[in-house]
Amino acid sequence: MMSRHRAERPIVATREMVRRRRRRRALAVLVLLAMVLAGVVWATWRHIDEQEYLLDARCEVQVGGELHVLTPHQSANAALVAALAVDRGLPREAAADALAISLQESDLQVLEATDEYDARELFRSGSPSWSDDDGPVEVASSVEGFYDALESARDHEDDPWTPELSVSEAADVLERPMDPSFYSRHAERGRAFAAPLTGAQPIGMTCRLTRKDAPNPDPDGLAHEVAGVLGTALEVPDDAQEALEALGSEDEDEGADEDEGADEDARDELEEFGPILIDRSAAAGDDADGAGPEAGTVVTVSMPGGDEDDEQADTTRELWTLAHWAVATADVYGTQTVHAGAFEWSRDSGRWSRVEEISDDAVVIGF
Repeated sequence: MMSRHRAERPIVATREMVRRRRRRRALAVLVLLAMVLAGVVWATWRHIDEQEYLLDARCEVQVGGELHVLTPHQSANAALVAALAVDRGLPREAAADALAISLQESDLQVLEATDEYDARELFRSGSPSWSDDDGPVEVASSVEGFYDALESARDHEDDPWTPELSVSEAADVLERPMDPSFYSRHAERGRAFAAPLTGAQPIGMTCRLTRKDAPNPDPDGLAHEVAGVLGTALEVPDDAQEALEALGSEDEDEGADEDEGADEDARDELEEFGPILIDRSAAAGDDADGAGPEAGTVVTVSMPGGDEDDEQADTTRELWTLAHWAVATADVYGTQTVHAGAFEWSRDSGRWSRVEEISDDAVVIGF
């Protein structure tokens, strides 16, 4: 008889079983390694994001497949050059020529410090070697001086400046101090930045700036500069200009004894005059966060409007000129957001994003 308790047979592992076990172990190891690697990558990128080690602070314009780039400092100067062209009613090509010429002559860097925004020297001065004149030719070095020379050249009978000229031809007509052929290497970048900075291309330029080391908010300085560079285009009244100039002189005299009452009067006057309104009510309580008393302040700049099509076109141009100027100078005045039309630029994201609220008649600048 066969015993009830049969001896259990040993389990013999086949090759297929061994392969399955090895595959399961390998898969488990791979999953574990992937989880560890994902954790390391996440922690690394978070650290990089917080410290901004890899941030390449810059402003950029995409034209077709080519990306044109300026540093924040260059962009602020480019915005000044373009805004003054708009304020004078000059065509976009004038700003494009000015930007290309400045890139060649100064790399869009201030050659000599000055307190006057329109007198900042972004152009070389000198006398062209190819001139046939007996005496030296005076070449404008300031922004306003450059445009004075350009407007004067428009009236030349024999060889006038026109928007149709190439940059090299414009440099020749304007008697710039370098060989005219040198300027053509900057023509594309000049045109690329001139389009958004003169308001011809909405949301055409964006800036990626540091968040950790952002400058202290300066809404008064920004309002003063807006009235200076776009006062005519925005129809800023003289009384508001005077209030803004008082605030500007206050900044220049930093460290001297100041009449706080006079400063407050200047601010009160400024807030009563359109089109520039500084709203500090939004900043209440923000000082506790360590961001300073101006953090949270909003500067609203209203656009002059009209019912005619050409006036509406001018309003749109001025709106986006100011919006891009505010973005380009964000590293000067500590700007955090710029809202124009249906879009808002944010320092945190470094790009324009569509928003629900539409602002077609004003640019709202947040600190």
